[in-house]
Amino acid sequence: MLRLYLLGQDAVVLDEGEEGRVVVLSLGARRLLAYLCLHLDALPLSKEQIASALWPDCTTDQARANVRKFFTILRQTHPTLRDTFTVAGQYVAWYRKDGLWSDVGEFFKTYQQGTAVGWMRAVRCYRGDLLPGWEDEWLPPVRQRLRQQYLESLEQAVHAALRQGRPHQAVAFAQQWQQADPFDESALRTLMTTFFTVGNLAAALETFEMAQALWEQELGASLSVDTLKLVDQIRRGLDSSTRNPVILPLSIEREKERTIFREVVLFGTAEFLPILLLTGPGGSGKTWLLQAFAEEARTAGKQCLYIDATAVGGSVELFLAQCGRGTVNQVLGRLNRRHAMVFIDSVESLGPVREFLQTEWIPALGPTVAVVLAGRFSAIPSEGLRWLNTPKPVRVLQVGAFSRKEAYEYLSHRGVEDESTRVRLCVISGRHPLALSLATDLAIEYGVSAGELEGWVSMVHKLAEYLLREADGDEALLTALMASTVAHHVNADLVEFIIPRREATRVWERLVRLSVVRATPEGITLHEDVRHLLAQDFQWAQPARWRRLQRLILQYFWEEVVAVHDSTERGRWVEELLYAAHHALLHALLFPMGEEGVMWLDDARWEDWPRIQQLWHDWLREQRFGEMVFEQQEAFDQCLGKPWFRLRVVRRDDGEIVGFDGHIPLFQGSLETLRKSPQTAKIVEYVLKSSLPLELPDDVQEATTWILRFAVFRPDAYHQARSLLLRDLLSVFVRNQRYLATTHLAESKRFFLTLGFHPVPTACWTAPLGDSLFETFELDLSGSRLHFSNWTSEVLDRVRG
Repeated sequence: MLRLYLLGQDAVVLDEGEEGRVVVLSLGARRLLAYLCLHLDALPLSKEQIASALWPDCTTDQARANVRKFFTILRQTHPTLRDTFTVAGQYVAWYRKDGLWSDVGEFFKTYQQGTAVGWMRAVRCYRGDLLPGWEDEWLPPVRQRLRQQYLESLEQAVHAALRQGRPHQAVAFAQQWQQADPFDESALRTLMTTFFTVGNLAAALETFEMAQALWEQELGASLSVDTLKLVDQIRRGLDSSTRNPVILPLSIEREKERTIFREVVLFGTAEFLPILLLTGPGGSGKTWLLQAFAEEARTAGKQCLYIDATAVGGSVELFLAQCGRGTVNQVLGRLNRRHAMVFIDSVESLGPVREFLQTEWIPALGPTVAVVLAGRFSAIPSEGLRWLNTPKPVRVLQVGAFSRKEAYEYLSHRGVEDESTRVRLCVISGRHPLALSLATDLAIEYGVSAGELEGWVSMVHKLAEYLLREADGDEALLTALMASTVAHHVNADLVEFIIPRREATRVWERLVRLSVVRATPEGITLHEDVRHLLAQDFQWAQPARWRRLQRLILQYFWEEVVAVHDSTERGRWVEELLYAAHHALLHALLFPMGEEGVMWLDDARWEDWPRIQQLWHDWLREQRFGEMVFEQQEAFDQCLGKPWFRLRVVRRDDGEIVGFDGHIPLFQGSLETLRKSPQTAKIVEYVLKSSLPLELPDDVQEATTWILRFAVFRPDAYHQARSLLLRDLLSVFVRNQRYLATTHLAESKRFFLTLGFHPVPTACWTAPLGDSLFETFELDLSGSRLHFSNWTSEVLDRVRG
């Protein structure tokens, strides 16, 4: 498939099958291809109509000749283009629409969905105005229409993020909207309101002041009365209707942490201002504390940049969009000149952006720019920063339980004044912010006395009990709670899918206010302990209703799987499908309890090789390979040095690698290396003797068979490391290839069979000195019968059965 990029650039054509190889076209051919793609709905088009639009200054004969010439060039340039368009007399029409993908088409498709997910995806698709620099007469109306749809998508994305209880993501979208249209007062007011919603009054007022100066300078005009009224309300802090309705359990001073911030970062006198890592378990208050740091810095007159990584979505472009206008160098230059302070929340959500941050962004910041990172774990640990080209010192600040004074302050904020109740709540919660919040909810909202609570387990059981009691008689809320036990993540669109629209908004707002709910980039998710208790109750008390709802949610996820074209995004929806299927083996392997915030998946780097080699060597010895350890190690080392070896690692919060997997393409370049290892030699021979093609391709991009070597891990990290590696495979399996994997673990064999793999008896072998039988399994999605949708359907049928 060819991919045509028109947004923010000059009609670049990439061949997806050649890993992004640019298809070189002349300007005339690019103009013709862009025009045809942007008029898809109008096809077939007459040649005369195309000629007059693209070459209005030429004579009729010259224009027609240009159409013939460049249409011939298009069809001769690439086989896909030859098969995509057809000519019928004096008309040009589509022959195969699935051969050519365009970013404009993807943007318009997601925009037309009219859902929160659709608007957010549309925003990500829009990387700039249509064909900037092109001055064709037919372009401005199309360019303006797309830009207007982009602005509308931004506006809707802001409101959707607020409805989903993700105000910081709403801030990011509002910033993009206001930057894209700085003279739209609706965008300005929305950005100010979202800043106010997250409690960042200084940023709201700073936004107003900058906009007022811009209007006076560029337009010679003042902002409207409505905007001035909003500013007045923000200054007085009276507009309570726009505040975040969720009771923040952490709005207390945290004196110890704030003192460290002031002394080390805000008023630090070191030659190089530090990188401060704010780490701690979920629910300990890192986000609130980071916001408090930023607010204090602004009050001290510092220029601050606040980035919410959950709104980045793994995209470097979205990360840079939150940094402000301009190129990377312009943004960095502005921060360095202003001696700014950078605050980045939820760094564990950065994904691929993390490496860009480590290797390019942070090293370019000057000594007078301070960086504060907050995350559930140290996604950028101090050990990992030692090799950065920056002299900045690193300081790690652990955020844990409240002090006694802070816990009492929080309880007073919630209206708990009785001394004995305070003491009891502090004892049973250990003063951990999330546990204290749950205990206080039970005491205040449900009237549970402190004496009835024995600790965390008791609180979880009581809370589940009262949630069910509260939902009794409210069928819509009960359905939403039930959905939260079926689905891994619930978003506003899913709630609207399973609940009548008139009830959906009220129920969603109730859900996001629950203390047991955690916000994620994919939606909200219940605390695992509460989820399991509720699921057991629903499946026992209302099994038929629970199963009907499960089928409905599977339908919702299935529609998302079919609609998404990006393989990585599709893999995420397949993951949601398999979770909602509630298959015991898949849940045990893919979604073990307690894994969140402990480890993360990452691409391997060259400096990781010694640790990876050690893990592999230890595993070989554990399997009793005896004298063959050296031979196996040598074969593996040869793979490490090859550019075609895709290696993924699982890291602890301190950066240590505890597991890895590898995906090896079978083609002429890998054949010799794979034949040297007993583990893969039999697999290679099986592939060569089995189905077509009998001759392996010369180029790695043409390889359709991949050998999966994975799940090498430290024993103490078995379940968590393995679950991340296995989930990563789901995004691989939806790419219509042929995959083979070898394992000696019984549960892994059952896992492969559940996912539709078939045993390959001729490619099995036993460890030299042990009794472990290594069996090979095959999944072939490259044929005409099975592709990702058929495969997913069969897997679902298998798990249901």
